[in-house]
Amino acid sequence: MTAFAGIGSIVGVIIFIVCAIKESSTTGLYKFFGVYGRLKAYLFIDMVGAGIAMIVSAFIPGLDLEYSPIMMVLIGVVCLAIGILIYITTALKCPAGLKSRLLISMIISGLGIAMKIVVFFLFFVWKIYGPQEMVTSSGETVYRIGSDIYDASGNRLGHMNGADTFIIDPCRP
Repeated sequence: MTAFAGIGSIVGVIIFIVCAIKESSTTGLYKFFGVYGRLKAYLFIDMVGAGIAMIVSAFIPGLDLEYSPIMMVLIGVVCLAIGILIYITTALKCPAGLKSRLLISMIISGLGIAMKIVVFFLFFVWKIYGPQEMVTSSGETVYRIGSDIYDASGNRLGHMNGADTFIIDPCRP
């Protein structure tokens, strides 16, 4: 059991570090389109995590709990419901082009923020990388985030190539 816990801890720390690295660009994309910011992502991951932890801990024998197991389950269900409501309200505001990645992105943002709060609480880590505005040859304004190109509605249109120009996918909506 001890070796398993040690490996699990190492894997968990690696996941948190990767999320902390990816948090700024992930949150920046969704913040630009008005979907969610750091606080909402953090509250989402916090409520879901706390809810699951409280429900699971209510069923572990031998724990010296401050509350009864029934109360722990009830509080856990309330926390979990708040987390789910945060996700649902966020999904309702999300553009169609970003909805398929919303849950994973909120998890990355939430875990990344938690890691930054715990370990790095430095201002240079908190910089949000927003999109770079670009104009196509036809005069359409598009937004570059990383190597992807998006329209104003959050739909992915194409990608950057190596010559510092972008390619619009031929099958764009």
